[in-house]
Amino acid sequence: MYVQLARKRHCPIEHHGIDQLGLIYADIEDFRHIFQNLISNAAKYTNAGKTIYIRYQHPGAGGQFASIHVASESLPIRPEEAEFIFKYRQRAQAAKDSGVEGEGIGLAIARAKARHYGGDVIYRSQGGYNIFTVL
Repeated sequence: MYVQLARKRHCPIEHHGIDQLGLIYADIEDFRHIFQNLISNAAKYTNAGKTIYIRYQHPGAGGQFASIHVASESLPIRPEEAEFIFKYRQRAQAAKDSGVEGEGIGLAIARAKARHYGGDVIYRSQGGYNIFTVL
């Protein structure tokens, strides 16, 4: 689903470091749901023609979790919305104003599933990019 949407919006998806991921100790359907939510959000909200970057990182020495980062130049999320967007039925103001359909439940469910396995989904903004990271 997200691949077709990204193509329609002329947003290529680049994968980096796929060989760094290693084993994932989680239900494959839960993992797929988390990953698909983040990428489909990127496909929906990334500025047309911009690239969606997905980076996989193996944990460093002594690190517990591998991480997956989904980064894109997309609708702005204000700093005060950084935690708000993970609450059930909440969306960033720019997403509401965009006219793009959404229920505001995907990030809440993705974070809950990640936390069920001892991980998390976090958000940060850097250099004009919205970056969502799964730990």
